[in-house]
Amino acid sequence: MKIKLLFLILYFLLSCKKERVTEKQGLENVILKKATETIEVNKMIKNDSKISNHMILGVWTNGSTENATFEIKSNTIYYVDDFKDYNYSLQNDTIEINYPDYVYRAKVLLKNDTLIMNSKEYNQAKYWKFKE
Repeated sequence: MKIKLLFLILYFLLSCKKERVTEKQGLENVILKKATETIEVNKMIKNDSKISNHMILGVWTNGSTENATFEIKSNTIYYVDDFKDYNYSLQNDTIEINYPDYVYRAKVLLKNDTLIMNSKEYNQAKYWKFKE
């Protein structure tokens, strides 16, 4: 009877340890993935520091719906849901969008059909270009 009890206790201890190791590995994988994404974005910033207006022209979506989020024109951004245009300027890798109550500033990165905006206030936002 004592041997069975000992095996039972040992089994529970080993099971708990496996769960903790699995949870720890899962957390480590999430941290590693985020770190890798950050390194990739930083590499893109160094490599693609000059972006011109014609490179970002077009219709973009953030993927939250099947519809467009905005259209970037030569000097304005048209927000589909708001039916409003806002002036913007782009210098090197920085975009400034002039809203009525504030100016949004972000670093802009382009990778294929993906537009990435990194701002201090809103962190990272990704948009995908609609095919024409």
